[in-house]
Amino acid sequence: MQIKCFLSNCIINLKEPMILNIDGFEINLVQNEEFDFYKTQQYKNKWIEATTLIFDEIEEKEIPKVKEISQNISELLSFATLSPVRFFRIYKDNSFFYESHGKNGTYNSFRFPIDIQNEYDIKEFLESCYDLYRKKRDGRQLNVVIEYLVSSETLKIPMELKLATIFILLENLKKTYAEEENYPFIDGKFRYKINPKNPIGFEKLLIKMFEALDIDSNIKGIKDLRNEIIHSGLSQTPYEEQFKIYENCHDLIHLYLFHLLGYKGSYLIFSKRSNVKTKISFSKQ
Repeated sequence: MQIKCFLSNCIINLKEPMILNIDGFEINLVQNEEFDFYKTQQYKNKWIEATTLIFDEIEEKEIPKVKEISQNISELLSFATLSPVRFFRIYKDNSFFYESHGKNGTYNSFRFPIDIQNEYDIKEFLESCYDLYRKKRDGRQLNVVIEYLVSSETLKIPMELKLATIFILLENLKKTYAEEENYPFIDGKFRYKINPKNPIGFEKLLIKMFEALDIDSNIKGIKDLRNEIIHSGLSQTPYEEQFKIYENCHDLIHLYLFHLLGYKGSYLIFSKRSNVKTKISFSKQ
């Protein structure tokens, strides 16, 4: 049978269907022809049915796997586009089969990490990252990380709330990293492995997390602004400086996720308004 899985809020510059080879399935990713890639601003802040994943020659017992793959692809596309991509409907042999109640979020097309004008970059990202994403998704709560990352950029909220969302995201990444690396958690604090009497602070544990994937990070400004917002609510730091730190956070998180998922292709730099493309470079394999 043929299974069609429908995704929302994702527009990629596709001239023809993209063939993906993921988790043992050949999948056709098809863009709805009514959406013009070069007129995306007219869709901004609207919920749009834009993309379909088509699975051919599927057996009934494979449908749960198809649903899992479609959900994971939608989450990876959310990260790639910084738009809340939702897997919301299934057709089985062109007949309605399933619909999710999670039809939320609206299309965003600003500062995407992967070049959505280049279908090769999208294909390489999805195919090369899928296996590690599936393996690490639950343990590192990557679906939550991506949801917070997208929310920080798409919701119309004050800068302090955008930053608070990013800081919660970093706390979550730090927590799952520490659990994965077996740091002792005693009396509500992670502690050094050699001397568990001493707690390891937010900044040092975060630096260790980045260093584990060979990423240089200077997070003093992040730590100071985090402490100010958490303890005061509002920040006295000038908006321009807040925004610079917000951009730095996105750059670091994007790079961390790329490294975590084993991506070795090209990506766009958030702090450069996604106008500068670079290639992943790291020495640790």
